[in-house]
Amino acid sequence: MADSEEIMGGMCVDSLKVTSSSNEPIPEICGQNSGQHIYVDMDRGCSGNTQLDFSFSGTASIRIFEIKASQIECGSRSAPPDGCLQYHTELDGRFQTFNYAAKDESHLDDQKYYSICIRQMLGYCCIQYSDLRRLVIRDHRQQFIQNTVVTNCSAPFEVRIFTNEISDVNNGLETKNTKVSKGLCFEYIQMPCQ
Repeated sequence: MADSEEIMGGMCVDSLKVTSSSNEPIPEICGQNSGQHIYVDMDRGCSGNTQLDFSFSGTASIRIFEIKASQIECGSRSAPPDGCLQYHTELDGRFQTFNYAAKDESHLDDQKYYSICIRQMLGYCCIQYSDLRRLVIRDHRQQFIQNTVVTNCSAPFEVRIFTNEISDVNNGLETKNTKVSKGLCFEYIQMPCQ
């Protein structure tokens, strides 16, 4: 995945934008993303295509992109479920949001609505997530607090990602990324059925 320039506050200067004939939403990607991957769903017909658009407007003189493209047969066990931009197929591992590896504390503010999915292994019914950052991540169903392990026994194993330019809260009011957030990095391990 791409390692390109990103400025404080989540704005992409150099970026990679992926579009496909499936009209699946794919966030614009920039910053440090070594080791990241995405799956792009192709149109099920024979006329499907995918386009990679690189935009370079920053001042960096060196940009590094290493991209591997593979086709996966429809119905293959290697293919991710519909709607999964990232798909992990191991019993345990780690995943993170795009640009998490950046040295500064900025995040990308347009990572709207994508899913990171983990293939449920045969004989494993639950998954445990450990937050590797010391921050609180909330949604309407669960809350992750520093040094806490969360166990989920509801398949599919999917983490939905949403970020925007409003990343911090000040006295109950949202502010425009004044404190800057980092994103998330989780370790996971699947737990055997009891």
